[in-house]
Amino acid sequence: MKKLKKLPKALEREGQYASKRKAMQAACDLERETGIKHRVVKTITWRDDEEYYCYVVVVDRR
Repeated sequence: MKKLKKLPKALEREGQYASKRKAMQAACDLERETGIKHRVVKTITWRDDEEYYCYVVVVDRR
């Protein structure tokens, strides 16, 4: 299995973050606004047939 590359900042889309710190900040902002617990998850995204990893914010159902 080939190693995944980090998503470049230039290819970020809304809700997909290249840095974990930026995603954590978005999760904290959502928790403050909604009162609902959120967490950050690492996932895979594709751009021009290339695989990259990125971070997304999801609702924490634990």
